[in-house]
Amino acid sequence: MVEHLVLLKLKPATRSEQADELLAAIGSLPGRLPAIAEMQCGRNFSPARAHGYDIGIRVRFPGKAELAAYGPHPEHQKVVARIMELCDDLIALDFEA
Repeated sequence: MVEHLVLLKLKPATRSEQADELLAAIGSLPGRLPAIAEMQCGRNFSPARAHGYDIGIRVRFPGKAELAAYGPHPEHQKVVARIMELCDDLIALDFEA
């Protein structure tokens, strides 16, 4: 299995309802991309340890080929465009588990 971890740092001007809409869009991806084996996402509740990152995402794929196909997929790119509008920074990390 391949784990894809993403941390998002929201822009200060991002409203709570915008963050909720973003989480809903991210959470809808498994239904539209069959290569996703599992996904969780949510808001951080430990701000003292998060270095300003607000949202965490974990996506599990069967293998590297599925992860490679996920990146450019049009449905994923729609969500990425929204992330770029609402976020100042992100960290992404991939590893085999």
